[in-house]
Amino acid sequence: MEKLQDLGQSELQELLEHPERVESMALESDEIQNIQLEREMALASNRSLAEQNLDIKPRLESLKEALVARYSQLEAIRETYRQHCSQREGMVGQVSPEAFFSRLQTESEKTESESEVSDQPPHQHISN
Repeated sequence: MEKLQDLGQSELQELLEHPERVESMALESDEIQNIQLEREMALASNRSLAEQNLDIKPRLESLKEALVARYSQLEAIRETYRQHCSQREGMVGQVSPEAFFSRLQTESEKTESESEVSDQPPHQHISN
């Protein structure tokens, strides 16, 4: 292909009079050919990637639905856990270690007292 710098004045004048020939020269240049080839390769690559994406789309949608379901389960479990923690805090707040100890002492004394009463011999009634 001819380069503009290699053309004479008459040939350049002819190009000015025939713009379609300039366009033809530009389209035939190595740079434009390489750019066009790169463009076609990029389009083919993009098309291939788009097809791959479409192929995996159903699986991704299915996995997304499974993730949403698992997240809902997690939220339900988290709420149950919060309720149990709240109940436990309520129970712990009602019964302190000191209260347990006091109750244990009271019950122990009561048991000892009952045990002493049952160990004594029965009273005999004397009748005249």
